[in-house]
Amino acid sequence: MKAKKEIHIIITLFGYHPLGDWAGQLFADRQVFSEPGTRVLKAAPGVMLQLCGCGAQAPTYLASTKQPIIAFKVADLEQAIKLAEAQGAKMIERTTDPCTGFSFCYLQLADGSITGCFASV
Repeated sequence: MKAKKEIHIIITLFGYHPLGDWAGQLFADRQVFSEPGTRVLKAAPGVMLQLCGCGAQAPTYLASTKQPIIAFKVADLEQAIKLAEAQGAKMIERTTDPCTGFSFCYLQLADGSITGCFASV
């Protein structure tokens, strides 16, 4: 039986960023999704790289924060949110996308940085 391929980490870069330009060239043959302004590449097993440039419709808080933004897969999204809030984080967005099968949450940490966590739905 073949092992199920899962996503464990999503690394997102918004706007022009030298790392995104380099990674986009390095992993160009591993593209799994593309739409105007956005490319998703498989950087390594379980690691997706999302490159968002001109045309991507990113929320302001993601586009204006320190890059890259890293989102981690968690087993229990509710518990992860509670733990983060207990450490001073604030939830700034929560969405469920039936098309991808994930529920996402973006948090602003006590130091002002943005991170995300997601779980399968």
